[in-house]
Amino acid sequence: MQEYLTDAVLLDYNPVRDQDGRFALYTEKYGKLMPSGVSVRKITSKLMGHLQPGYLTTVRLIEKKGLRVVDAMKRGTVSASIPDLERLSRLLHEVEPDHELWKALTAPAAQTSFSWTIILLVLGWDPTHA
Repeated sequence: MQEYLTDAVLLDYNPVRDQDGRFALYTEKYGKLMPSGVSVRKITSKLMGHLQPGYLTTVRLIEKKGLRVVDAMKRGTVSASIPDLERLSRLLHEVEPDHELWKALTAPAAQTSFSWTIILLVLGWDPTHA
């Protein structure tokens, strides 16, 4: 069993079955990851309050029948809106880290706000020269 501890931006959340869920996380080291969470929608779940789209969290993941979230702690929020994060989640491939994208996502709101022009430029799709 492999264990990972990393900071992540929660891009998207999808409910699965009765109480479980699947998360789209973007991490600095590993890129986009799609771990599952067991019983995260229960009212007594310790995870759901820390795993909402737009949150910057520290997560502990384990590989056991796939990748699973076992612990999370909210550290702050990002300046991007939830619909923008959901679109970005659909745009990114799994396990392709990009340090510049991480910096653009986690920049303090006082310094810069979320901009699709900057994100597309970082991803290699410069909209000014398209």
